[in-house]
Amino acid sequence: MKQSQKLLLTWLIEDTGLFDIVKQYITPEDFTEEIYKKAAEILYAQFAEGALNPGKIVSMFQNEEEQREIAALFNARIHEIDGKQEREKALKETILRVKENSYNYRAAHIAVTDIAGTQKLIDDKRQLEALRKLHISIN
Repeated sequence: MKQSQKLLLTWLIEDTGLFDIVKQYITPEDFTEEIYKKAAEILYAQFAEGALNPGKIVSMFQNEEEQREIAALFNARIHEIDGKQEREKALKETILRVKENSYNYRAAHIAVTDIAGTQKLIDDKRQLEALRKLHISIN
């Protein structure tokens, strides 16, 4: 699942126009890998401010290994996907994988007494089912 989270972040960095689509379905909390969750939080905040600054994101990580891993997100290139339909399909599949992993992770770690958390899981399950049927359109 780490790969899907990394891919989605790279995609957002590479094509900032996708952010308005992705943010409808994925929040930073959906990233279960701590390093990618932190990167997503910073990235989403920068998008909200309207200024993407890769260097600032990398510098927010203290550990040199983490800095290298985050810098790799900015230097990675997604292989060219032929055609708009294939891009839309690949984006939807990536969003679904990240969202499903988030749901499964939270379902496995929720306390049985957490009523609000359980309700959120139910809502997320509905959203996941709707997302499976949805067509994502990109320019």
